[in-house]
Amino acid sequence: SDVYKRQVQPDSGAFPELIRETQGGLICRADDAVSLADDLERVIGDPELREKLSLRGMNSVRQSYQAGAMAARFEELMGPMAS
Repeated sequence: SDVYKRQVQPDSGAFPELIRETQGGLICRADDAVSLADDLERVIGDPELREKLSLRGMNSVRQSYQAGAMAARFEELMGPMAS
């Protein structure tokens, strides 16, 4: 299922930062099929873990990445520069 693919990401690019920020997934070693398979097996075989990762990721994205939250953070960062 696609949900498993979204919950397991490689340790390259922006994925580690995104997973750490949202706590919505597992990070496997890039270009390591065994690492990917192990993490997919964990997510597929553990419904509680899968649900916990899904809820964490969804809630984090809703709280931090919606337009209003992003605009407020932008204003917070830019406020001192605008004065």
